[in-house]
This record gives sequence, C-alpha cells and structure tokens, in this order.
Amino acid sequence: MKPYIVWSTVTIEKHSGRDILSGIFSFVEAGHPWRFRLVQQPDGFTAESVTAAEKEGVDGFLLTFYGDDSAFEALKRSNCPIVFTCPTIADFRPRSAPTAFVWNDNDAIGDMGANYLSGLGKFRSYGFVHSHSVTGHLIRDYSKERVHGFAKTLRENGLANPKVFTASHDQGSQEDIRELADWLGKVPKPMAVMVASDWRAMHVLAAAEQAGLDVPRQIAVLGVDNDELLNTHCTPPLTSIQPGHFEIGFKAAAELERLMSARRTPVGRSMNVPPSRIVERESTRPTKPSTALVERAKKFIRQNMALGITTTDVVAHLGCSRNLADLRYKEVEGLTIRAAIEQIRLDEVRRLLKSTHQSMTAIANQCGFRSSCHLAHLFRQRYGVSMGSWRESAQTEQARR
Repeated sequence: MKPYIVWSTVTIEKHSGRDILSGIFSFVEAGHPWRFRLVQQPDGFTAESVTAAEKEGVDGFLLTFYGDDSAFEALKRSNCPIVFTCPTIADFRPRSAPTAFVWNDNDAIGDMGANYLSGLGKFRSYGFVHSHSVTGHLIRDYSKERVHGFAKTLRENGLANPKVFTASHDQGSQEDIRELADWLGKVPKPMAVMVASDWRAMHVLAAAEQAGLDVPRQIAVLGVDNDELLNTHCTPPLTSIQPGHFEIGFKAAAELERLMSARRTPVGRSMNVPPSRIVERESTRPTKPSTALVERAKKFIRQNMALGITTTDVVAHLGCSRNLADLRYKEVEGLTIRAAIEQIRLDEVRRLLKSTHQSMTAIANQCGFRSSCHLAHLFRQRYGVSMGSWRESAQTEQARR
C-alpha cells in the first residue's frame, strides 16, 4: 500500500505546536507511513498551496492554521479530508468532503484551574485575564471558553465570579502593562488569577512587578500551556496547566487516517481533549527550602523514570543525605522518596492508558517498570482493577465528555 500524502500546518515556534507535532509523528511512527509536508507559517499556506497539494495528489490535510481568505475558500472547495486542531470554524462544516475537529477541552481547562486555585487556601478574590484570539474565520474563542469553565467551577465551589480583565491596548505594550498593573492594584488581596495562556501570564507577572505586588503572597498566578522554557526562566517561575496537545496531535492523525482510508464517505467527528495536569511552580506558592528540594526531586524522577531509577539515584542528584531527603519529602508530600517514585510512575501509567493506545509492555518500559507483569500486578493491587479495564473505563468516560 502506498503511503498517504498529507499536508500539515503547525507553528513549531510555540510549545503547543511542537507538542501537537510530536503527537502526529508518534502516530505515524506507530506503523502508519505518510509522506508528510509541513508548513510552519500562515503566509506559507495559501490558495496556491492548496492547488499545489492537490496536483501532488494529496490525500488529506491536518491543519492547526490556514492562511488568508483565499486559502479558506480553496479548502472549502477541496474534496480532500481535513482535520482541524485549531479553534475553528463553522464555515467548514457544510463541506461535502469529510471534515473533523480535534480541540482542547477549554471548559475543562478552566475547571481544572478553578479547582486548583480554590484548593490553595482562602483568597479574597479571584481573577481571569483574557488572551485575544486571532480574528477572521475563528469562531471558538479559547479564552472565553476557559473563563466560562473557570467561573462555573468557582460558583460550584461556593465562590464568587472572577473579576475579568480584557485588554484595551495591544497585549504586552506599555499601555497594556500599566492598565494591568492598575487593575491588579485595585482588586482585593490576596488574589488568585488564572491567565488564558502562558505568554499572556508573562504580562501579568510584569504588571505585578510594576505595581509592587508580591507573587505569590499577594497574587497567585496560573497560566496555561506549560511552556517549560518560558515558565522556568521567568520571575517567579510560572505554575501552568498542561493541555493535552500531544494527545490532540495523535488523535487528529488517527482521525485523518480513518477519513482517508474509508471506502465510503465517512462522517467527521468533533473531539474535545482534556488537559493533562498542573505543573506547580513558585507563582502559586511561597517556596520554602524543603519545598524547593522536593520540586527538584520530582522533576528528576519525572525526567528519568524510564531508566529504572531508585532512591539512591534521587539522593545523589539532590546532593544530601538519604535521611534528610526522605524527611523533607515526607514533610511536603507525605511520602518517602521510594513511594514517590512509584506514585509518579503510576500517575504516568494512568495518563498513558487514558490518552494513548500504546501496549502494556510499551507503557511499562516507558515508565521504568522491570516488566509488564510486575506493573500489572502492582496496578491491580493499587487500584483494584486490571490495566485493561481501567483503560476501557477511562477512555469511555473521556469519549462522553
């Protein structure tokens, strides 16, 4: 069987784009050979691009963006299957060719943010800072969807609606930062703020500094995207929600394969992918020395879990005695380092079971277990069900959302 020809648009300058692309490649590498053409900039994907792709014999498009209005119209006329991973696009739904949508579950992102911030302690107020969306044919405003989920869950938790900031100047401009600083200065404190994206959260941190406000003691700040390069080098490092961008890429590729291989004209689907987790950093909590040590340990465990690391490896990385490391970890997390290694591995196992179709053996290897049999025994002992049953239940529940 000859490989499918697929044209894809993904901006890899952003962390989210790289994660989506990684998910796409993971699907392809799992035994689905594609001839893959990648366009990285909107001005590089035009009506002429669509025509060139069709002349090449393209079998499908996988798009996180498209170019100008002419590209939009050319895609509407095309007979090729299209899967969108951007917050698009009512105008494409009447296409005669198969069209599918795989998106972030932005309501669930807002819900996760509200539950996390409201669980940190008592705040006098909660806030939400919007990111402006691209205009044009965009109909799903991710920022508005996130504040909807955020506000709804705050109310369910018995809290007041958040105070909302929407920019009236170019985001990141001096006028915008001044306006943000004035807004932050007037709200009751301590305050917990969710920001629609990490890049916008950088502006909030700058505004807090300009206003002379302490983060996180006066204002706790939570972003979205978990852009590690950005978030670990800002001051203070930014806590962030990690969306399921890898899963979006994988599911979008699988959906496009289904649409391209169907003998009859298949029906395209819309899928909302929930966020993965919250990565906690200093912007939402004061950092004691013991907390900093525990964070270093957790980061080392997550990065090296596949290597079969032990407590000895973690202690060597921390550069302190085993007794002190275990004492500090138990103070903060209530676990020994050995138990933490096992829990972090099992958390990753559950995430992979829920969001991927990898085999039990592959998951065991990826999470650092010596065998799939050992993992299966431990999983049943810990959760009372087999890995297969847990996966089926988790993926069924996710499909209902």
